[in-house]
Amino acid sequence: MSTYPGACQPRRQGLDWPRVLKKLFLSLLLLLLLVIAGVYLAGGWLLGVGTRAALPRLVATLERTGLRLARCEFNQAAVRPPAHLSWEAWRVDLVPPSTAAKPTPDTLPVQVAALHLRFTDWAPLTADLAVEGIHLDTAFVPPAAADLPFAGDEYGVAIERIDAGFLTIAALAVDTDLRSTLAALATDLQSLARDGHTARNLSLGARLHFKLKNRPLAVRLESVRRDGATWLRFNASDIAELSRRYPRPLTAAEQQILCDHPQRALLLLRIKEYAERVALRLSRTERAYGEDFTRHVLWSYWLARTYGADFAQSVTDAHEIGTASNTAAEHRQDYANNTIGRTYALMKKSEGQVLQLIKTDPKIIRVAK
Repeated sequence: MSTYPGACQPRRQGLDWPRVLKKLFLSLLLLLLLVIAGVYLAGGWLLGVGTRAALPRLVATLERTGLRLARCEFNQAAVRPPAHLSWEAWRVDLVPPSTAAKPTPDTLPVQVAALHLRFTDWAPLTADLAVEGIHLDTAFVPPAAADLPFAGDEYGVAIERIDAGFLTIAALAVDTDLRSTLAALATDLQSLARDGHTARNLSLGARLHFKLKNRPLAVRLESVRRDGATWLRFNASDIAELSRRYPRPLTAAEQQILCDHPQRALLLLRIKEYAERVALRLSRTERAYGEDFTRHVLWSYWLARTYGADFAQSVTDAHEIGTASNTAAEHRQDYANNTIGRTYALMKKSEGQVLQLIKTDPKIIRVAK
């Protein structure tokens, strides 16, 4: 029997490509998971270290816009693939502007649950900014000039706390000069708080808690986009509830003014409260003062001194327009006395001079006719 070399040897088989590819895929997947875990853990640590190192320069940049900070710190940072940065548990101590009454004002500790930055485009570099869980637990009175008699705590409406605050800005330009971006953002937010509007497209909200007539009340602060700008406003139903707390409820037009001017609303209520208290006290102690005309002259005077004659007229007219219980003669009396109060403000009279004029000025309508 003849034999051939290798006739009894096993035939060599080809590679099991499906099994090889499966192992390669699993290895690559494991490597990818390790990379992601490394980015998640080490990236968060590096982000935290880098942010803490940059904070002093960033705070200095913000303070050049007029925003004073006594402290700015956070608890931890995290990086979440593919392009989401977050910082949690912020504590920022704001320093209000100093006044003659408080040359060294108390700081306002603000807590922020989280700040998120999600990159959305790379050319140019843009990101969505979200600030969540803004909380202020310290009572404060909105700043007013020190010479205003209603600036003290006894007249009004002090904010007890602010919670449920949030801020979102879409497509925020994150240029190479991050400090310029932050400075511009801080300026826009200050404009929003001071003037009630800003050209920047953003969404902002919060819940303000305070006591009115010794009863707790919460008013929601909201933002709306209108006429190419972002405007702050108070929730209309909350302002309607506020109105019901007063012996003389606010008219619908007055409520609208408070809704449309939230940055002025609390001070407007303090002026109203002050004028009512002073007029009532004077009418009870001296016959020359009538409670009604004294209140209208003094109220209009302080509105004009604080916010200008035009805005003062819009506020007092809003009161008259919606007061259905007044007769035509009473409306004429109130309109005339409101005008006299604005005139005293334009003449730069002091309150003492105004109170003396209320007793002696023949132009004041003392009896409705």
